[in-house]
Amino acid sequence: MVRVVSEKTEAALAQVHRYPVYCKGKPMKEFIFVHSPGFDTEEKLQRCLELGIAHLERKATEKKIIVNLFYQQDIRPNASQINFDKEESRHINKVLRKKEGDLLHITNGNGQLFTTEILSSSPKNCIATVLNIELKKPLPYSLHMAVAPTKLNDRFEWFLEKATEMGITEITPIICDHSERKVIKKERYEKIIVSAMKQSLSCYLPKLNDAIPFSKFLELPHSENFKGIAHCDDDVSKVHLKNVVNPGSSYLILIGPEGDFSKTEVKNASKLGFKAISLGDRRLRTETAAIAVTGIIAFSFDSLAVI
Repeated sequence: MVRVVSEKTEAALAQVHRYPVYCKGKPMKEFIFVHSPGFDTEEKLQRCLELGIAHLERKATEKKIIVNLFYQQDIRPNASQINFDKEESRHINKVLRKKEGDLLHITNGNGQLFTTEILSSSPKNCIATVLNIELKKPLPYSLHMAVAPTKLNDRFEWFLEKATEMGITEITPIICDHSERKVIKKERYEKIIVSAMKQSLSCYLPKLNDAIPFSKFLELPHSENFKGIAHCDDDVSKVHLKNVVNPGSSYLILIGPEGDFSKTEVKNASKLGFKAISLGDRRLRTETAAIAVTGIIAFSFDSLAVI
């Protein structure tokens, strides 16, 4: 069964192996039944999917729901037309099968949401005209996470993805005394962050800084309202992170490597005003601790929504 837009129902029913759907003896509006011979090839199935997708997008447009979000870094704030690069153009044309007249939602990662209409669509070059520009609300907090990259790269990538989805403003990979990974793939990390931003329908792209030695990071000026460090030394008095979350605040949280921060690193951070924080009674992996921090702060501000 497929739901189609009203004006296409008659044409859809004119095709073989497609029939009206009845309820209490009356045909249901916008619904058609497709018998198995009507989708027994990839081409036939694709046509059925396109009918359903067209209806979904129509309803989404009417209710101002974003189905897909695209990212174009270089869009001017007052842009009237957008030219997509080859990679995005191919995705729009070949994967999503968008055509002239279809709507697209695009962000530049700086909080602006551009509602556009496709002027021309091809695998190599897609062009859209801007219909509306909206500035979306930023997070009700600022969160800068300085996290030591994990030995297994996929664990740190998982943190980047999930933290971006939940809400984070800045990420700095720090190289510590006990770090086993001292080199990162920044370009790959940036792609993961962009993908997570688009998936979560956020219009704000978190800033990813270059990896930096922990000692050098401490020397930088930090203006956050609260600066915390999570470590495993149980002999140090700690405050639970949930007890220091306040509206409108900004946070800088340090998360160490698998071998934890060294005593010297903890001491130096403490001298610079970093408070020892607790995330609970359990010992967490580096990436789990980083996600826990992101989640505690995000949930405290009720900024998460299940899509």
